[in-house]
Amino acid sequence: MTRIALIVVLALTACAKKPTTEEVVSTVDAVDPSAMRLPANPAEARTALAENFGRVYFDLDSSSLNPQSLAALQENAAILQRFPGLLVEIQGHADERGTTDYNLALGERRAEAVRKQLLTSGADEAQLRVVSFGEERPAEDGHDESVWSKNRRAEFRVLSSESKVHGTVD
Repeated sequence: MTRIALIVVLALTACAKKPTTEEVVSTVDAVDPSAMRLPANPAEARTALAENFGRVYFDLDSSSLNPQSLAALQENAAILQRFPGLLVEIQGHADERGTTDYNLALGERRAEAVRKQLLTSGADEAQLRVVSFGEERPAEDGHDESVWSKNRRAEFRVLSSESKVHGTVD
C-alpha cells in the first residue's frame, strides 16, 4: 500500500505544472500583506490607495511586469481584498511611437497583464475593469526616452466603492 501511495505522489509531482519565471519572481518578491499597514476603516482607504496604487511602468514594446511592479501589485491586491466594495479601472498607456491602433492594443495588453497579476494576488475579478488609452493620454509631453518611459504605464482609477472613495489615484 505504501508503494502505491509513493507511486501516486511521484506521478502527481511529475505532472504538476512547473512555474514560469514570472510566477517564481512573483512568489519571491511578493510583499507580505500582513506586514503592510492597511487602513483600519474605509475612511482611510483613499490614503492607502494614494500610497499603494501607484503607476506600473513597462519597457519599450512590452507588457511584461518587472519585480518592482509585481511587488506594487501585491500591495494593491491586498487593499482590494481588504475593501471588497472597491471597483478599480486599470488604464493601459503607451508612448507616442507606433500607430494609434498598435498603441491601443499595447495599452490593452499592459492593462490586462496588470489585471491578471492582481487576480493572481487575490483581487476579485468583479473589482477590476480594463481600458486602453494607447498614446492619447500621456503622463508627460516630450519626444525623448525620459518622457517616453513615463508614458509606458498602467495606472488606476477608483470607479466606486461602498466607502465612497472615488477619483484618480496617482
